[in-house]
Amino acid sequence: TACRFAAAHSVAYTPTPEALLWAGDRLLCRKEPRKVVFVMTDGMPERPRHAGHVTRTIEIRRELEALGIEVIGIGIDTEITHVFPRSVTVSDINQLAGKVFEVMEDTLLKAV
Repeated sequence: TACRFAAAHSVAYTPTPEALLWAGDRLLCRKEPRKVVFVMTDGMPERPRHAGHVTRTIEIRRELEALGIEVIGIGIDTEITHVFPRSVTVSDINQLAGKVFEVMEDTLLKAV
């Protein structure tokens, strides 16, 4: 599996707006009536010399929600409720898997 990630590299920031745009674009092409994006991050959506990155992330999240896409955030040792109101924070990495499944279960099994 190491070969699969050989081209991956760190960009020293969390490209959340770009990821949301990509996910939203992909989901809008789908025929399923319900669309959900889970955003898992260990950092704020910040980019060097781009102070509006957090604001842009919030704008994109709101646009996706207006289009009927549910956006759920999972912060890893990072409080993200001001960016993703529907979110949880995990402070102990050993609890991550359980929390992810809990959030997915709560989200996917609830009636829309």
